[in-house]
Order: sequence, then C-alpha cells, then structure tokens
Amino acid sequence: MTSKITDKIYDFCHREVTIIGQLAIDPLLAPSEAGDREFGSHGLSVIDQKPPKDRVETTEEDLKRAFECGKWGNTQPSDQFLRIYHDALCCLDQDPMAGMVSPCLMGSSGVIPFSVISALPDICRHMVGNRMCHIVSQRSL
Repeated sequence: MTSKITDKIYDFCHREVTIIGQLAIDPLLAPSEAGDREFGSHGLSVIDQKPPKDRVETTEEDLKRAFECGKWGNTQPSDQFLRIYHDALCCLDQDPMAGMVSPCLMGSSGVIPFSVISALPDICRHMVGNRMCHIVSQRSL
C-alpha cells in the first residue's frame, strides 16, 4: 500500500461520476460492472502485500492533499481526522473500491466506512440508547 495520495487517487476523488450515477444511466448494469467500468477491474492485491515495518509519518503536505480530496464545505476537519482520511485514501491506489463507495463520495460527508463487530445489544446501546435497546432485546427473546 502506498503512503502518499497518488495522482491516480487524487483524480478519482475529483471525478463527478459515481457508481450510482452510472446505474441511473443504465439501470440494467450490475454495480460491480459499473465500478469496473469507471475505476477498472482490481483484485484484492492490498492484502497480498505485507504491511511496512516502519510507519511513515504524515506530513503537512499529505494533510493538505487529503483535505483537497474531500468536500468539506466551510468546515475544517481536524488534523487527526485528516490523518485517518489520508490513510483510507491511500488504500484506493491498489483498489479504488476499497472504500466501499465511489472515491469522490468518501470525503463528501466526512465519513470513513468502518465495521463494528459486537453483540447486538451492545451495538443497539451505542446507536439508540439503553431504553430502545431494552425494547429490541425483549422482542428478540
């Protein structure tokens, strides 16, 4: 995996075409085909490589380039957020669909996709609070 936002990633982030847009044009197209058509066909080559032994520090220039890849409106994300966003964007060099959305959408709302693995009551407590979780837990019994 690269440690810099390459021109390829930068260009993907600035394209206005999305997979959803492609499906609106051709509804019979499978989402995977739309992704392949727009971003090229890629395998899971990111996991084929061993992680680097030494962590490369993110520079101010890297943070600036990450900021330029997003659509933040009149807000300024924190440096910590931009570091995380930068690392997520770097994954797109090997597989532009690694972010699970079109690259231009990854920074459109300041959200980075991630998975939460936990027991249903814990996830429920996190999402809606204890009262709602209790109702869901009672119904699942």
